[in-house]
Amino acid sequence: MAFGAAVTVIGACGSDDGVPQIALDDLPRALADALCNNIGPCCQRAGLPHDAAKCVIEAQKGLEFGIAQNRRAGIFYDGVAARACVDAYVSAGRTCGDNREINRACRKVFTGALGMGETCGDSHECTPGGYCQRTAGASTGQCVNGALLHGKVGGACGESCTRFDAQEVTACSGLATSVSTQCYSNDGLYCNDAHVCAPVPTLDQPCVSGAKCGGNTFCDTTVNVCAAKRTSGSCGDFNDACAAEATCNIETRQCELRKARGAACSGLFDECQTTDACIQGTCQPRTIASPLTCFDGTSMMLPF
Repeated sequence: MAFGAAVTVIGACGSDDGVPQIALDDLPRALADALCNNIGPCCQRAGLPHDAAKCVIEAQKGLEFGIAQNRRAGIFYDGVAARACVDAYVSAGRTCGDNREINRACRKVFTGALGMGETCGDSHECTPGGYCQRTAGASTGQCVNGALLHGKVGGACGESCTRFDAQEVTACSGLATSVSTQCYSNDGLYCNDAHVCAPVPTLDQPCVSGAKCGGNTFCDTTVNVCAAKRTSGSCGDFNDACAAEATCNIETRQCELRKARGAACSGLFDECQTTDACIQGTCQPRTIASPLTCFDGTSMMLPF
């Protein structure tokens, strides 16, 4: 995930409430140390080699590059949130936790600093809840309240979006238009080919390729109808055809039940339970440990 560093930066030593902070220039090394010097036992448990020194060097290098590439005005750096982020990496390394706890702790390290009505380059620069509204072809726009861009049935739209509250992220898709209004599946809507917000179709109702069907259904474009997601049978080219307890085998293109913890797995597709991952050929609890994270830190997630 891309992130930016700020022209506005909190100091390094402390804050008014006594919470220790981390200076921006110290953050890459602090994160690398937090991961690489705590993940060793977790790597050993997973049967993975660990080189702490190499991990620190390579992880720090990658983080420094990422921050340097994304420094710009309009992004605010919070040194207190950075301390919480580093602590989350320490905890995940020591407990073999996974990236979800890191995501929760680290998402506020860099936030937009531009208020509503201010000129912006993209939505990352707007304060939380803001959206950078631009006209077609313009390189800049204005920050507006994102909640006001939720489309209504029959209204013009530019994208179909889904809000994932657990991760505090929004995923959108659609063709670029001059219309910034978005249709949210959370509201039971999607942006159709005519760029109009329409009700999300449900079981046995007509649908078109790329449309999101409501409920536990998917758009079966062989018949252009919303069909029930399945635990067996063909998933064809539809990666969303399988039910939550199943997965699409990319080799056979068949839906099959997810494998139990401890079962053998190939790692070629998401075949384990949603709480697990394929590690060293077996389904195991999700963990921050991975071959690259343990050895040289180059797969260390940029958490901002």
